[in-house]
Amino acid sequence: MDVISGAASIAGLISLADLIVKYSKLISVWKDAPESVRRIQALLVSLQPIILRLEELQALSKETLLQQGLNIAGFRTDMQELHDLAEDMLGGKDRVGAWKRTKWTLKSEGQAIELGKSLNSHITVFGLVMDLVSQ
Repeated sequence: MDVISGAASIAGLISLADLIVKYSKLISVWKDAPESVRRIQALLVSLQPIILRLEELQALSKETLLQQGLNIAGFRTDMQELHDLAEDMLGGKDRVGAWKRTKWTLKSEGQAIELGKSLNSHITVFGLVMDLVSQ
């Protein structure tokens, strides 16, 4: 599987652009959103050009990505969890009430922090792979 196929299969599960929009919307409607939510949004934005560049290079196989430490299944799982967290908070609405924010923070803050750490790890590996291929 080449990079485009690998990236397409990753993007096919959850659109990265869709996640960026969801987290940007979440921050815009939840003005005092926890730092964990703001960090996830920033990490997603920083991931986008890396994924696009890897798609452009068309030089990696899925096996190479795995050899460099990228856990494709783990990345897909994290993307799905990020999607579910945003959906749980937004619920398809443009407003997030005070009780819902409080409940979400108590229930999901730890999960958001861990997903942010995991996302940062994926970004590091994607970046290293991109550097190796670009040389």
